Amino acid sequence: MIADGVLERVAVADGGAPVILPAGAALDPAAPSAAVLLSPFDNLLWDRPFARRVLAFDHLIEVYKKEHERRYGYYVLPFLWRDRIVGRADLKSERAEGALVVKAFHREPGIRDSRALGEAFDRALDRLRRACGLDTVRRV
Repeated sequence: MIADGVLERVAVADGGAPVILPAGAALDPAAPSAAVLLSPFDNLLWDRPFARRVLAFDHLIEVYKKEHERRYGYYVLPFLWRDRIVGRADLKSERAEGALVVKAFHREPGIRDSRALGEAFDRALDRLRRACGLDTVRRV
């Protein structure tokens, strides 16, 4: 497909292997505005070396660790905001009370707290709450 001009190899500034993109793909698209809580099993995170290289995110699922060995929580959802993962949310669904409970939010290194970050996180929580059929978000 490269020889046919459908795809092209593009060098990456990090010195790693080139990436393959559709020929003529926009390399400077508009800034993304997503605010999404990802499943820890999302296919964006399957390839840990890829997640480290592209997102600067080292993902480790802690559900199999003993409680005292966990750093972030039992079932933590990475928080994708704009073009990077900026934090990890330790959440729990309390179905009996109809609440999505925020047990903790851990910002990634170098991510500062801001009103924009808080508003984006609130939007992502509300979206997840609705998708799960819950009525409220409660912070511990």
